[in-house]
Amino acid sequence: MVGSLHAVDSTRSAFIAGLRCLHGYFDARPHVSSAVRSADGAITIGSFDATLRGAPVRGVAITAFEPRAGSRVGILFDYSDGIARSIDPLFRRVRRMMVPSSGPAVNAAAVKPLHVIEAPDGTVDARIPAGWRTIVFGEGAFAANGPDGSEVDQEVSLNFADPRSSLAGTPGWAAVPYTAEPAQAMAAASRYVAQRGGPDAQLHIERETRVSVPPEMGTAAELIGTETLHGGRPGRFDGVALVSPLGQYGGWSLSVKMISGPLETYQHELPTLLAIFGSYHVNQGRRGEQVHENIAAGWRQTQAILQANAEVQQRNSAVFNASMANARNVQDSIDRSTAGFVHYLNDTSVLQHIPSGETGAVSQNFATGLIRADPQHFREVPVSEYQKGVDY
Repeated sequence: MVGSLHAVDSTRSAFIAGLRCLHGYFDARPHVSSAVRSADGAITIGSFDATLRGAPVRGVAITAFEPRAGSRVGILFDYSDGIARSIDPLFRRVRRMMVPSSGPAVNAAAVKPLHVIEAPDGTVDARIPAGWRTIVFGEGAFAANGPDGSEVDQEVSLNFADPRSSLAGTPGWAAVPYTAEPAQAMAAASRYVAQRGGPDAQLHIERETRVSVPPEMGTAAELIGTETLHGGRPGRFDGVALVSPLGQYGGWSLSVKMISGPLETYQHELPTLLAIFGSYHVNQGRRGEQVHENIAAGWRQTQAILQANAEVQQRNSAVFNASMANARNVQDSIDRSTAGFVHYLNDTSVLQHIPSGETGAVSQNFATGLIRADPQHFREVPVSEYQKGVDY
């Protein structure tokens, strides 16, 4: 992580301010085990230990104090069992960002005046020069470009669906074949943007350096190269691309942290680009609240859908049950009428012995005579009282 430091007046205050940038990032306050300062007092390097989501990490904090403003901080860390392998590439990466390759020309005077802007949702703030405009600003992401075509991207993500997956064709999921290679994913994303009327970037990767990230995050690499901008102008870019793992239903995403600009102005604008890049800051508290709100809103939406489906199902079941009950009643009536008609054709009727309740089919004449002789003990069962399943 690299950022700018403001309102610092000494090497010591720069180092303290740099460490304060980590407040709330790790599980608890990092423990600084040692620190050294350069002979000219400008650079301070300190090692620290901390835990991140319960896992031990080890890292280095580097601060560069510049009295004329432009002080910067670089934070390098990795899991404790991996820092020995990753420390050298981390140092190389941070050195390029804290002391850009343009050499002596990069100083505070080379950075254009910046003003603070804050995202409407309160999750992100950054500093940009006059004439720049934001194109993505909120939900933890930031992207802005300048009048010359320069651009700074921080945590900008694009969601895709593998064309062979069930997500293909779903709104919000562009159909782009999945690849775990960051360079190929960048090229595929550029082609997709060009096909939708955007600029055809025509990326050329000059250098790809893998960046170590936890496997559950995906694969990442620093990509440095050239691209073709609007009007066929050549441009340069430098940054990190992260490809998420392929999801259960075929979804994946590409996230970038990158600076870019026209080739003819890139070196001149680099100090400003790095200052903008480093000024990006996420309000972790507000972002956490937002994520919680989004999860809660998604849960409420899911519950509402489930409730609506349940109500529809309940209504459908009620209608179905009523329909079936009516059908059964109609069928019972038909069955009784049919049985009565059969007795009529056979000149029989259903006779009931009143004391015992027993019934039986007898000839019509016999039934009539028996009822006349003993009406207290015998009666003819009407068709309306015929019962289903009883053999008359």
